Order: sequence, then structure tokens, then C-alpha cells
Amino acid sequence: MGQQFHVPVCFRYENVSINIIYSQLSVTRGSFYHHFSNKNDLLLYWFSSQIKQNIVMDESLDLPGKL
Repeated sequence: MGQQFHVPVCFRYENVSINIIYSQLSVTRGSFYHHFSNKNDLLLYWFSSQIKQNIVMDESLDLPGKL
């Protein structure tokens, strides 16, 4: 799922339904549930993808246990 997803700032996490999510992404309900069990799974997937994209390990740092 590489699509952009925008929810107005006035929406709180608790108030964003699965219906809003899949209609914003233009996917079917079945397709959503094929990939995610619930919106918490989607949120965890998003956080994980952001970490992978935005955090770069600086190999020059002295890490504990590094010889």
C-alpha cells in the first residue's frame, strides 16, 4: 500500500473509521482486511515504514560492543 492517505486534522484517531480509511484509499473493505486486521495494524505498518524511510544509521558512531 503505497498510496497517500489524508484525514482532516479535526478527526481524532478514535473517530476515524475503517470506512473512512478505505474510501480515502480507494480500496475495497475486503482488500483492506486482506492486508490489515484493523486500523491499529495499519497504524503500526505506517510507523514501521516511516522508521525505515527516515532513520539512517550513522556507521561512524562508536556503538557499544563495536570493535
